[in-house]
Amino acid sequence: MKNYGPDSPPVPCRGEIHKMKLSIVTPTLNRCAYLQECIASVLQQDYPDVEHVIVDGASTDGTVPLLQSLSAKYGDRIRWMSQTDGGISQAVNRGLAMATGDIIAWVSSDDKLADNAGRIVANYFAEHPQAQWIYGSYIEMGATGEFRQLRKSET
Repeated sequence: MKNYGPDSPPVPCRGEIHKMKLSIVTPTLNRCAYLQECIASVLQQDYPDVEHVIVDGASTDGTVPLLQSLSAKYGDRIRWMSQTDGGISQAVNRGLAMATGDIIAWVSSDDKLADNAGRIVANYFAEHPQAQWIYGSYIEMGATGEFRQLRKSET
């Protein structure tokens, strides 16, 4: 099985790079301290067509002004809403309903996407059109950035 990692080249499809829109859904509630890094990790992907859908549960910690500011900066690459919800499941479901991508994922507001994750995922789906879902490895870091553990997915 091919290894899909950060150095994987784009997958050609009919002579051109196969491009699918990626939607990343992030539910959040009072996570302003982490949310900006999460958003940066999504919008700094080297894949060209990524939208970030953020569903806020009516935060009171500065999340809404942050989203307003970043929305003005990034335009339609960030779509967001803020209203009281019934918890993380309802927030994720609202985000899934707002997403317009061909590939949809969700990332918690205190998490970050790895560099090149969008391209790696799109390449995998392009090479495996029968695939309906995938999952990957993750690195757990502490609140101050210290390494805790690596969980590798099976290939």
